[in-house]
Amino acid sequence: MKNIICAIVVGLFPYVPVILLMGSIDLEVTLLGTAVAFLVALAVCILNMVLALKNKESVKKQVFLAMLVKLIHIPAYIFFFMIGVGGAMLVQFLAVTILIFLFDCVTIALSGTLELTAVLRAKNEGVLKTGEALVCSVFSFVFCIDVIVAIGVYLCVRKRADNTAE
Repeated sequence: MKNIICAIVVGLFPYVPVILLMGSIDLEVTLLGTAVAFLVALAVCILNMVLALKNKESVKKQVFLAMLVKLIHIPAYIFFFMIGVGGAMLVQFLAVTILIFLFDCVTIALSGTLELTAVLRAKNEGVLKTGEALVCSVFSFVFCIDVIVAIGVYLCVRKRADNTAE
């Protein structure tokens, strides 16, 4: 259950600024709300990591939720990329482009932490080998490749877990 809460909090994180901007034009409120959402998401990720590594949830469920969060973030990345490209064309909006880049980095760090937890859990269960876990852990924090890694880890864990269950 706690994994689902973590997935929801981290999955919704990149949409917080959009929701806040739609409700209020005030940039300070949006930045403050986003900072609070980040702190909440970070705390939930750390709690999730501690609980997951104590084997409280199924490894397949952990890996699936990490993959789902990565996939849920794709529309937000596309939206912010379009705004960033538009802002980069105008010198006045260079600061906005830098803020969007930093926001993307924070979002990747949060979803990467979720994926890292899932990969470590899979390695501890013996579903992933040490080398596979190391490569997947590193690439969980690399933009675009992280989604491919999340899908690959899920498919690998699902296949190997099903084979060991037989």
